[in-house]
Amino acid sequence: MSLGAKKPKLSGFQRRKREREKVLAARHAVDPANVIPSVRVGRLDTVDEWRKEIAKVYREMRFGKIRTDEGTRLTYVANVAAQLAKIAQELRELEVLRKQLEQLQSGTVLPAQEYLPVPNDSQGD
Repeated sequence: MSLGAKKPKLSGFQRRKREREKVLAARHAVDPANVIPSVRVGRLDTVDEWRKEIAKVYREMRFGKIRTDEGTRLTYVANVAAQLAKIAQELRELEVLRKQLEQLQSGTVLPAQEYLPVPNDSQGD
């Protein structure tokens, strides 16, 4: 472009469109330093499975396989999911107890093996 040549004047629409295209291009540009490697994760349904996943992420942070800020985000989400899994498990157990109570109140007694087992730590020692 020569010194005397002027840029073509753009309308407001054209300027906004160019800016929007620049922003979209910047969003879709991949920075290799910020890419999280794809990791296959199995089913995470129980509290124990979520706790194991948290431990795995911790080890990866500890050995530098993933950045600590990314690991912190992953462990936060995994911790929330573990809490939700625990609540879901407790709700299932309460539903079983509710059904057992209804059957006891109606006079239909269940065989002993169908009741929820008593945890080992709460049995009389």
